[in-house]
Formats: sequence, structure tokens, C-alpha cells
Amino acid sequence: MNQGYFCETHRQVHNVLTRELQRRRFDYKHRDYESESYSFSFSTGRLLYDAANIYLEAGRGHSSLTEGSYYLRMALGIGFNAVEAYINTVTGQFQVRPNQTTAPIDRQIEYLFTKLSTEPLDQTSSDWNEFTLALKLRDELQRSRTPSRIDVSAIERALVSIRSLLNALNNGIYGSRWA
Repeated sequence: MNQGYFCETHRQVHNVLTRELQRRRFDYKHRDYESESYSFSFSTGRLLYDAANIYLEAGRGHSSLTEGSYYLRMALGIGFNAVEAYINTVTGQFQVRPNQTTAPIDRQIEYLFTKLSTEPLDQTSSDWNEFTLALKLRDELQRSRTPSRIDVSAIERALVSIRSLLNALNNGIYGSRWA
């Protein structure tokens, strides 16, 4: 245990990251270990995603349009915070160029799919199209001066696209589902 590791978990994570980096460096498509034998906790992103779903349910439950739209805006914002938390966790584990960490979210996801994932990003898929629509909706809501009514189904589709995109990315990088 005196080999520079401050705890057993740190040693295990270092070993897993070393295996993953070697696999990528030598372009191995298979994994020697089951994905369940080592997993990383992305608890912050998952907790934020769960909070976004709670706000979505609260927005559905309100009869007042202003309060309902407030909760739906919060759900969308927290959903994208979950994406940012996931991206920050992945870029913290792997060496990522600093200019990629300041890029827009869609560019960061494309970069992570290109550099770290064993599966390419399908930009013609419905999940990616829904994600880009969700990005446009988020930007539109952030820049609007007057509060507008938000469609519940648009927020639902946005959260589903976030989940499926992060599942695909996590499966390509770590070989297991995100949530």
C-alpha cells in the first residue's frame, strides 16, 4: 500500500484507468474484465438527473402555468447540469486538452465520443437530434426576456435524450450503462 496510493480505492481506480488507457493506446476493442468488476460512480450527474426528473414531475403537477413553467425550466437546466457533471468527471479521469473543456456541450460530447469511446457518435440518430433540439430550447429559454409557456413533452424528450446519450457515451467508454 506504500506505492504512492493513499487508499485501496485509489489504487483500484488507478489500475482500472491504466488498463483503459493501455486498451485505447493499443486500440484493443475487447475488454479483459467484465464492466461490473470495476465501475465508476457518477453520483453527482445521476443525482442531478434524478433531481431534474423530480422537477419535471412537480411541473406536471402544478395547475398554475407560471409555477409549472418555472419547474420545467428548472428540470431542463438541472438536466444539462447533469451532462456537465458527467463531462467534468470523464475529463477529470482522462487527460483532456484544456481547450476542449471550455467548448460547448455538444462539441465536448462529440470530442469524448471521438477520443474515448469505442463506438462512434451517430449524428443521424433520433437521440442526437433530440439532444440538439433540447440545447436549442435551453438556449432559447435562457436568452428570452419574457417568460414563455413550456411544453411538458419537450422537456420529457430532452431528459430522455440526455439519458440515452449519456448511456451511449458511458457504454462506449466504460462498457456499462450510465443510468
